[in-house]
Amino acid sequence: MIRNMVREKLDTSPKDIQEIVKKRYPFTLSYNKAWLAKQKAIAHLFGEWRESYTLLAPLFNAIQASNPGTKVNWWSDSTADPKVRLLRGVSWAFGPAIKGFSHCRPVIGIDSAILSGKYGGKLLFVVAYDAEGQLLPLAFSIVETENDESWYWFMYWLRREVVGTRPLCVISDRQDYILRLFDQPDSGWCTGTGEAFHRYCSRYLCESFQAVFKKEELVDLVKWALKQNQPSKFQLGMTHILQANREAYNWLMKVGTKPLEESAYHVWTQCEDGGRRYGIMTTNGPECLNTIFKGICELPITAMVELTFHKSAKYFAERKEAASKIQIDNQLWSNKITAILGLRKDKASKHEITGYHFGTSIHEVKTKIEMVNSRQKGGVKHVVRLDQRSCDCQKPQLTGIPCSHMLAICAFGSFDISQFVDEAYSVGRLLATWVLQLHAFGSSEDWPEYTGIVYEPNGHNKKRGRRKRGKGSLGPVNRCSMCGQIGHNKKRCQRKIDYEGTSTSHTDVTEEGQVDIGLIQEG
Repeated sequence: MIRNMVREKLDTSPKDIQEIVKKRYPFTLSYNKAWLAKQKAIAHLFGEWRESYTLLAPLFNAIQASNPGTKVNWWSDSTADPKVRLLRGVSWAFGPAIKGFSHCRPVIGIDSAILSGKYGGKLLFVVAYDAEGQLLPLAFSIVETENDESWYWFMYWLRREVVGTRPLCVISDRQDYILRLFDQPDSGWCTGTGEAFHRYCSRYLCESFQAVFKKEELVDLVKWALKQNQPSKFQLGMTHILQANREAYNWLMKVGTKPLEESAYHVWTQCEDGGRRYGIMTTNGPECLNTIFKGICELPITAMVELTFHKSAKYFAERKEAASKIQIDNQLWSNKITAILGLRKDKASKHEITGYHFGTSIHEVKTKIEMVNSRQKGGVKHVVRLDQRSCDCQKPQLTGIPCSHMLAICAFGSFDISQFVDEAYSVGRLLATWVLQLHAFGSSEDWPEYTGIVYEPNGHNKKRGRRKRGKGSLGPVNRCSMCGQIGHNKKRCQRKIDYEGTSTSHTDVTEEGQVDIGLIQEG
């Protein structure tokens, strides 16, 4: 009954199934039965859970044959059979995504999600960001558990096989096993040696802050402060937080700090970032899963890989078509950057040039005084240094996009603004990110012959029938279907034991070899 619904909407919830059953039949389905029914529907649509592991290696072999440059990494344990191994993890990155990343800004976001299928596990994934700010699904990994060992294994392979050696800014949650990764000299991501620049996701930081302090007003202040470009505005926000709640202020001061450090603003604020983030404050992990790969966490492992392939193929085709249209219009920069520059040009036309020094690259701009919500705003002087492509408002340094003050100087001095926009935002880079396409690998009958290792799931990780309840729940009540009492089931029911004992001792066999039913009924 639910098969077609699950096929069309992978994120169908057990509650949705309960409602549909109730509409069609005078029966209330339990939540656990609805959840199990969905698992069976998924297995019917996408293959049995255990058989899915058997097809995994041949599937990757077919994908690599039709898409050169695709990387796959296996993590497994040996068995008695040298041709069979128990899978602990598998990572993959499609060739076009690897090539496309080289044209993106040197920033990636890493995140994880819980797998809710039969064998559980975690999905680790990496996203990059194109010239439009759109997500580029870069790499995926399925592991048994999320811990120091699994993240190290995944990220070490990512550095060696996917992203190369250039220093990257990595935006992530503040989980301990991720934090420890950036302190390890041999991980390829050590911040102490300049291999990487670790930054915290603002969404996760605010969620952690809200879990401790609850108040929406305080959370709004944190959100405002951390995204400011100018240190003076950030300090103003921190002052307001201090006045509202000293404990909240102290909590923020300790975020990201190491021994003997008073603060570590650079890991969670934009104004102290040094331009490593390019203005990107979140990992956008939930957006990647909910928009591009919706329902992926509930599928058998082979179906998960196929979903990442087919959705990525569609995503790449759509992005290439959109970028090609922009190139045909002879536009220099992506649509997003063109729109930002347009707004800042309008703002720049209202600025006053108070210090233009011929023969030098240091100039001064004064913003227009305006009344906003009955308060005077503007009238602030900013120093622009064209040779350093900088302004004391910090927007050019932090994002690679000229601010309105710099655009005002460019208009006054007839400078070409394109020399002050980061090349990563160009239409050429945008098209190069998506130009390579993923090619179909056909059905299993068309796949190349595979004679390599066969992978099987680790039986210890198999999730047993009933779905686990949330934290703090007492869980399902164990009620006997024979006597109606709680605390045991019918197999251990004393009534059944007494019944079987009575029937055995009093049952006679007639001369014809039949059991005397009357004696059983009496028992």
